[in-house]
Amino acid sequence: MVAITVVLAAVLYVMVMGFGGSNSQSTPTATLTYVKTGNNQYTFTVASVTRNDVKMSDLTPSIVGGAATAVGAPVMAPNPLATGNLIAGNQIIVSGTTANTIYTLTLQYGPTGGAVYQVTWTAS
Repeated sequence: MVAITVVLAAVLYVMVMGFGGSNSQSTPTATLTYVKTGNNQYTFTVASVTRNDVKMSDLTPSIVGGAATAVGAPVMAPNPLATGNLIAGNQIIVSGTTANTIYTLTLQYGPTGGAVYQVTWTAS
């Protein structure tokens, strides 16, 4: 009886502490770099991602700031409808920015609603 209690306590501890495998419903994080690549355009490049199973179709980029109608919707490359996963080297292109205006780019993860990446910058 004591042995069964000890084993059950150990199993419960492992489950609570998350040692029982990865939680596929947690929000991954990514690091991106960005450069101005053209007139009123910025290219964000994925440097790293904490998980290798993040589907491109689960990601939604959004941009806030300036005159919202002047900023082109962020475009992900490859296309967000692609079947691949987010990996280092993928890009997000933001166009139509206005100089001296503050913008925030957010990359949202659909399954959890959390932000994979978020950055605020001033367009030049």
